Amino acid sequence: METLKKETIRIKYDQNEDHRFYNRMHDRIDEYFKSRNLSRYGDWRIRLKIFTLFTIYFCSYFLLYRPGNTPGVILLYAVIFGLTGIMIALNIVHDASHNALFKEKKWNQLLLYSMNLLGSLGYLYKLNHVKIHHTFPNVIGIDADLNQPNPLVRVSPGAPKHKFHRYQHIYAPFIYMFYTLFLIFKKDFEDFKFIPKKDSPLLDVKHPKKEYFLFFTTKIFYLTYALILPMIFLKIVWWKIVLGFLFVNVLMSIVAVGVQVLIHTNDKAHFIETDEKGIIHRDWAVHSLINTSDLMAENDLVTFCLGGLNTHAVHHLFPGICHIHYPQLTKILKQTAEEFGLPYTNLSLGESLRSHFVFLKQLGKDPV
Repeated sequence: METLKKETIRIKYDQNEDHRFYNRMHDRIDEYFKSRNLSRYGDWRIRLKIFTLFTIYFCSYFLLYRPGNTPGVILLYAVIFGLTGIMIALNIVHDASHNALFKEKKWNQLLLYSMNLLGSLGYLYKLNHVKIHHTFPNVIGIDADLNQPNPLVRVSPGAPKHKFHRYQHIYAPFIYMFYTLFLIFKKDFEDFKFIPKKDSPLLDVKHPKKEYFLFFTTKIFYLTYALILPMIFLKIVWWKIVLGFLFVNVLMSIVAVGVQVLIHTNDKAHFIETDEKGIIHRDWAVHSLINTSDLMAENDLVTFCLGGLNTHAVHHLFPGICHIHYPQLTKILKQTAEEFGLPYTNLSLGESLRSHFVFLKQLGKDPV
């Protein structure tokens, strides 16, 4: 288990804040599951989804090497392979990190390591996403998802500001296109301190020895199957394989970053800082709600493909519940938020894109 440094343990929410909103939500969601005799975990739909995604993932990879494939067909299989990998991350790894797929934690832990198959580490994903981002969303200087070491894009009012940030709403999409490569070949190395960086203090942990072993084996395995084997067995010149690899990663990055930035970094978000004692003076549930925007929450196809991440508000409040339940639970959330006079935000794709780039433009001009 990782251990946090003593100076970071004090970061917490003010217990004197009003918790009635979360308590009401908790009671209503409990009643929802009890009255319908439903499990909070996944059912046959999740098992079928897991089986289908992994089947497509492995089949598309092995079909790359089928004799007689043209370069265009090979690229098509590679695109299917890459996009299915992102769906595995969104639909399986994400819920597994919250122990939300199955009641038995061992199966969640096993599926969490699907992230290693994709070139990154399930361990680091859980540390960043569950233990930091979910606990402290949009907390300046703490939320590792916002406190990124990349100086080119400023997505938090607490991040350093440079003159070139005034143009970030123009060039940010180009930066976003390399997210998966940044994650695999840079951020993971930074989180393991092989590369120095300034990030969330909550990432300053002692990692288990086995994770160092898995770190190196994961990187070697990924490079082997993603680049070395295609160069050996495909009758395509090496630089075209590299270009294909980059193209697929650009598509993967667009999907992965698109989901992440649109739901937390927009002009409707409310950032907050801790006081000098490390106290956050806001109720955690209210803070999570007002800093999270849903994305086409009523669209069943989008919800299916994104693993419920587009119904993100209810996920932040009840992350231990499998995403197949989120559409119904979002209805409860909307009702309860309205009763308490709290904002619930659900945007279309166009509205989300506009809101995000307005936010980038604001941060590029002056601190928000």
